[in-house]
Amino acid sequence: MSLFIVATNDLTKDQERAFIQFARENGASWWHYLKNLWLLDTPENLTIEAIRDQIMEEIAPGVNVLVFELTGEASWAGFGPDSENRSMFRWIQKHFGSEA
Repeated sequence: MSLFIVATNDLTKDQERAFIQFARENGASWWHYLKNLWLLDTPENLTIEAIRDQIMEEIAPGVNVLVFELTGEASWAGFGPDSENRSMFRWIQKHFGSEA
């Protein structure tokens, strides 16, 4: 699996739905707790260029986009809801490991 960070300018709700559909069609799981920021865990056949191009050409032409691929070990820290019923971090802990 490959891990990506995707940042965009404001996407419309329709564009967000199209991005989710793209992720699903490519076997990805995602985290989208913060506006304009997506974390993706994808099969290794998906590349940063493919993600960028899909957003630029199909999902949201004209919207600024930046895609990072994370390789090796990733460290992270955050603040937000983290309870049994509502956790901002459960997906991140599962896909990226424990908080630093």
